[in-house]
Amino acid sequence: MTRDELEARFAGRALPHGGGLLLLRPDDAKALVREAAAARIAILGVDGIFVSTTKTVSPLEHVADFSTPHRREDGFWHEAERFIDERRDLGLVFEVTLGEHLDSAV
Repeated sequence: MTRDELEARFAGRALPHGGGLLLLRPDDAKALVREAAAARIAILGVDGIFVSTTKTVSPLEHVADFSTPHRREDGFWHEAERFIDERRDLGLVFEVTLGEHLDSAV
């Protein structure tokens, strides 16, 4: 499975948003992370976002950057889940940025 295929599978769960972002509720964001782990697709980052009818705000304290110049064997899946869990009751939605497939065969 590719990153694009995985994102397409979750498109129906996304909150409607004019910016074209895949914004997911906490449980759906965690499900995306778990499926990325199963497919060995790395997580580059997770943004916690407050969305209202008038604005979208992503405070820096709710942004996790897992991108590094080195590939990580674990793909940051556990860190991404922990990040979402720590913020699940704050009223945030999440954008999960997927990276490359960790297996060279794909």
